[in-house]
Amino acid sequence: MASLDDFPFLPLFITAITIIIIALVTLLTTRHNRSSASAKKLPPGPWKLPVIGNLHHLIVGEALPHRRLRELAEKHGRHVMHLQLGELSNIVISSPEAARQVLKLHDHAFSSRPYLLAGDILFYGTKGIGFTPTGDHWRHMRKICVAELLSPKRVLSFRPIRESEASKLVGLVRSRSAAGGGIDVTRLLASASSSFTFRTAFGMVKEIFLMKNPKVMQQVQEEVRQKFRDKDNAISEDGLQELKYLDAVIKESLRLHPPLPLLLPREGIVRAEIDGYDIPARTRVIINAWAIGRNSRHWKTPDKFYPERFLDDFSTDYKGLDLKFIPFGYGRRSCPGLTFGMAVVKLMLANLLYHFDWKLPAKMNHEDLDMNERFGASVRRKHNLCLIPTTYDPLMHN
Repeated sequence: MASLDDFPFLPLFITAITIIIIALVTLLTTRHNRSSASAKKLPPGPWKLPVIGNLHHLIVGEALPHRRLRELAEKHGRHVMHLQLGELSNIVISSPEAARQVLKLHDHAFSSRPYLLAGDILFYGTKGIGFTPTGDHWRHMRKICVAELLSPKRVLSFRPIRESEASKLVGLVRSRSAAGGGIDVTRLLASASSSFTFRTAFGMVKEIFLMKNPKVMQQVQEEVRQKFRDKDNAISEDGLQELKYLDAVIKESLRLHPPLPLLLPREGIVRAEIDGYDIPARTRVIINAWAIGRNSRHWKTPDKFYPERFLDDFSTDYKGLDLKFIPFGYGRRSCPGLTFGMAVVKLMLANLLYHFDWKLPAKMNHEDLDMNERFGASVRRKHNLCLIPTTYDPLMHN
């Protein structure tokens, strides 16, 4: 009976055959991938590793995702960039021009949402309006929100409630001011409303200009106090639309620090072409609103806090019509609570700026403020802001 000793070259033969098979499979797979990529004409992106794709590019250093994605886009000169994150194919958009193609020209093609575990856990199995895929359920939810709960008429009907809550907030700050000591402004405003839109809009607005830019705060306080000086100290929504500088300050804060720097991802329901590239159905599209708001081709000195840029630019509104300023998205999947949320933000800010002067705790300068961000459901300051309020008496300033 023959044994392995009779075939001394058998192990070597088996090894050679195995290597040849692996080489053939690798060659065929590579050719298939290249032909598929060529046929699809996907946008280019950074170099990839097996299995994890481009994930390793996102964990370099301590940069937050939106900052790292802008670095990659600038490094590779791509405002439309393909990222393979494990088995998930993603397209990252970093310019107003590309965003216009996704959110306006092909709004229907990219109107769905991908499955997200966070949405499944936190929003009733992705049944919430923000995370649910396009379909009859989403259309029904959107109709209820837009036509019933958050229509301009309905938002106006909530005005007495908003003004009452603003008065309560002023009373709370006044009582704490009388007791002496500082106030955790971050926690105070986070508890002022259960509205997600309100909270996210206030994520950085309440802090960027209050103490980091004292000259801006002084100017906006003068505007508010001048407007309501003959109103018996009552701040109503009637005059808020005339506060142009306050509106510019809010816009500039949201431009630099959008509450969702990476808009909720969209998913293609059909094939589409973006910037000359083929985007297959079920591809995820990530809009980097933070990078778009700091695009040097559309904003002069983009990293500078300069509210005056919005005083002469009436075309830029919160709805993102020109696509260079999209803190709340654009199109059919934009934030439905925008009108309500901004009404609350303006009213609360006007009240806090009118009724109180604000200063930093002792031995702390404006330059010492830590404006580092913390990434989560929305981006906010890494450390809470504590300030010392002093009640403003209009009689002493007449």
